[in-house]
Amino acid sequence: MDMPKLFEQLKKDAEKDAELAKMVDEGLARAERNPWMRKAAEALMSDQASALASVHDVIVEAAVPSLIGREMISVVPTTSKGLRFFIASKGTAYVTAELSETWDSPETQTTKDINASIIIRSGASWSRSFVEDFEWPILARQAAERGRSIGELETTRIVNLYKTVTANVTEKDATNHIACWDDVVNLWSQVKGQNRNPTVIAIPPNKMADLWKDDKFIHAFYFGNQADVRRGVLGDVYLGMRVISSTLLGTLDAFAIDLDMAAAMVLRRDVTAEPFEDPAADRYGIVASERIGLDTLDTAGIARLTYGG
Repeated sequence: MDMPKLFEQLKKDAEKDAELAKMVDEGLARAERNPWMRKAAEALMSDQASALASVHDVIVEAAVPSLIGREMISVVPTTSKGLRFFIASKGTAYVTAELSETWDSPETQTTKDINASIIIRSGASWSRSFVEDFEWPILARQAAERGRSIGELETTRIVNLYKTVTANVTEKDATNHIACWDDVVNLWSQVKGQNRNPTVIAIPPNKMADLWKDDKFIHAFYFGNQADVRRGVLGDVYLGMRVISSTLLGTLDAFAIDLDMAAAMVLRRDVTAEPFEDPAADRYGIVASERIGLDTLDTAGIARLTYGG
């Protein structure tokens, strides 16, 4: 799964991306004169360029747990402003009895452009005198909050994208909002019934609590080698779906998703940290941002179960 790069890898990537290289170079230049970065350098006993690298890494490490949405969507890195996706309708074959030959009706394709037009940004700034009195643990905590907030907003955008799909939506019986193994099977069946292959099931924690009490679910569940329980990647069920859970899903909606077909997120610039300064206003701090684009592709690969109010 594509995740933000630590600073050392970011510098290597910048060698092949002129826009990223310019951003990194400008950030390093600003770090040399930024009081916020100077304070970080003093605390870390390093130069300001190394301090920027450390702050960037703090932001990235804090963002990763909140980027659970990337487990729900196909992430496509790019160095262009957007990508064109081809959505194929499957071709068909048939037999002509007279000639005993098999003919083919070729697949047809439509296209969808996804532009990296969404910039998610989070920053914090303070006066010069306030920065001078900071200690590193406070600086690091403020930097980490930038990463966490970006990750949460990205995941929320992905969840809301799936909620816009109105096909394949069912509502649980209003008299019974307890999640059970049948719900998992029904979500899987909805996507399978569209001749798609569900690979992820996303379930809110309050509904996962119900499933952990259901013997049928427990017997179908296994951790596998990709589990990261603290992050929300819980494991797999033998229906072929990875199980993820996050409070960012809300409390009322569960999804089954064909990752290969359902939707895509274009990743033009991943989470990156930059020093911020506005001497005229006496404001200094740190800004983190990313540039993405996302949209659905084949909505037949998405099923949603809502548990009502």
